[in-house]
Amino acid sequence: ASAEKYLVFEANIIEAPTGAVRAVLEKAGTLPDHSALKTELEQAEGSRSVFFGKTESRSGNRSKVHETSEIVYPVDFELAREKLITYSSESEEWGTTIEFDPDLGADDITIDLTYAVHNDYAEPAFVHQPVFRLDESTVLMPTLKRSYAKTTTQLTLHSGSTVLLGAWPAAVGADRNKMLAAFAECHAVKNLPVLNDRLVELLGQHGDTIAKVPEGKLQ
Repeated sequence: ASAEKYLVFEANIIEAPTGAVRAVLEKAGTLPDHSALKTELEQAEGSRSVFFGKTESRSGNRSKVHETSEIVYPVDFELAREKLITYSSESEEWGTTIEFDPDLGADDITIDLTYAVHNDYAEPAFVHQPVFRLDESTVLMPTLKRSYAKTTTQLTLHSGSTVLLGAWPAAVGADRNKMLAAFAECHAVKNLPVLNDRLVELLGQHGDTIAKVPEGKLQ
């Protein structure tokens, strides 16, 4: 018997010149493994890594990598007595989140993967809109404006391979000289060798308390 396999995901977002990203996109559809495309983009002049995250899960369990911040903004303005303006606030998370929902095949190699990418490629901004007039003044309400890309896709890959998750503009407005490209590398790894059925039973009962293998190159 053997221990249940874990799926380890490493996600990268690379900022690179638009021409380099488009060249990679053209090749991606003909290749089952995008490791070489990721290396090509990393080595392109003017490229840089803007996000890295690592997560692990069991088959059938969702996991995510993220780097987010909270932004608070006002909502529901109200004019109270004595011309006092009151409002309530809400908050949202913004930044980068990549979710993985894998299903490992019986061969322990093939992975059916559903993934979702959300990336705010610019900081949230406030646009002030007039809501009502007070005496000779106009009361403005700040409205949150976000610039983001998101996608949800299903695909099949093999353990040890890298896949291009998507690409989108790296800036708001007319400056389209750079794009962002997201990649994920996936490995199915065994936590520990299991020597007998009793150890299989113990792992099933207490597996979550076992220390993780130190990070390093996956074999």
